Amino acid sequence: MIKKRRLLVLALAASVLFVVFFVFKLVDTRSEMYPYDVHKDYSYQFDHSHAVFSSVPLENGRLQLPNAEGSFALYMKAEVTSSWLGKLFQPFLEIESKGVSSRQYFEYGAEGERYINLTPFVEKQSAEVNLKGHHVAIKSKNIELIALKKPDIEDKRIMVLAPHPDDAEIAAYGLYSDSKNAYIVTITAGEAGEFKYNELYTDPKKHYLKKGVLRTWDSIVNPMLGGVPPERCVNLGYFDSTLLEMYQNPTVSVKGVYTGLTDPRVFRMLNVSKLAAGLAGGANWQSLVDNLKYLLSEIKPDIIVTVYPSLDSHPDHKFTTVAVIEALKSLDIHAGKLFLYSNHYVLSEFYPYGQIGGLMSLPPNFDKAVYFDGLYPYTLTHNKQMDKILAFEAMHDLRLDTEWLTVQGAMHWALRSLKKSISNKDWENYYKRYVRNNEQFFVVDIAHVYNDEVLNALYGGDVFSLERSSGNRFVY
Repeated sequence: MIKKRRLLVLALAASVLFVVFFVFKLVDTRSEMYPYDVHKDYSYQFDHSHAVFSSVPLENGRLQLPNAEGSFALYMKAEVTSSWLGKLFQPFLEIESKGVSSRQYFEYGAEGERYINLTPFVEKQSAEVNLKGHHVAIKSKNIELIALKKPDIEDKRIMVLAPHPDDAEIAAYGLYSDSKNAYIVTITAGEAGEFKYNELYTDPKKHYLKKGVLRTWDSIVNPMLGGVPPERCVNLGYFDSTLLEMYQNPTVSVKGVYTGLTDPRVFRMLNVSKLAAGLAGGANWQSLVDNLKYLLSEIKPDIIVTVYPSLDSHPDHKFTTVAVIEALKSLDIHAGKLFLYSNHYVLSEFYPYGQIGGLMSLPPNFDKAVYFDGLYPYTLTHNKQMDKILAFEAMHDLRLDTEWLTVQGAMHWALRSLKKSISNKDWENYYKRYVRNNEQFFVVDIAHVYNDEVLNALYGGDVFSLERSSGNRFVY
């Protein structure tokens, strides 16, 4: 009997030690998601945004919203603190008004000042919101509210620049699908990356050529799901992961990284839009800038949706915006606005944090000066979020690869997915990260890119600082 008790005690102690080890390991693994101190305050300056600030008391979790006329975006700045459970479970703030609620997720163990998007509740004309923390609490007794006038997008002509097929959908599906006059311009065929269809193709060159054809087709046809016909979509056919090399030697043509192709017309010929008839030149930087000049002259956009170079870690993304700014300045275009986004946030590939459908607010930022003339959190209805899921599903690169065709492959995929889900390291899950309550844009007047200080702020110093990258996980 005594031996059985000893064995039971030993088994219980071993179980406790295992649980403790698992918990500590899990906390340590999740802390690796953030290459920064999650206890630091987020830092943003609103000097150029004409923002209106107000201080409102937080009483029993209730917050009064300002009664302002006109269309405006609203953010709250508040100091938050996570409970010990917030290191194990994703902390979030539930925001509720008139029976409708949204969630703002934070880093595991988050502490410090954060900026939280309240715009959807302003749009519902809510006078008050209720705030309830889950594994997180608001320390601030008084909340700073920041109101910014929204840019007018009614009847504006919008040109969405996508470095790769699917970037337009990830960053701006809601925005472009609600527009009556949107154009999608995709820079590359998107043929590089993982060997996604190796179950079908053993020859890598054939595989990547087919991948480029499929993704080019996606960029031309799939925007129809958002009401943008192929006549207003064009893919320039440049080769994936080559824009940095093109920029470094502007007149020298590059080869496809995986295909060895030298002529972008291999992908460009898939276009059906009349706009494609004016595309010319080889796979070099000068050709890219010239083609963007041509498209700007033809489309005459009021709003250009493109990448915020210093906030995105992918060189193709960074240099897409460098190229369009060169084109704008060459044409001496001053009117209009840039709506800047990031699909690979420079400080953490896991951003936006938390689960599908959550609010997308201002990302982590500490020492870097982020320039903007305005902020535009574009709200997506629940139905629009579901439509965005289906738009993602239509993109070959965002759906499952052909591994699932075999039982063994499907099991491998399921085990990998389970492991990533438990550790919350499924950063490549764009459904989780970018099907959100809103799409977040930093707004910059095009006229201001002629100011060297503004341009340096957008580039994070100067354009040459954008050239630094490391392996397949791009870092600024």
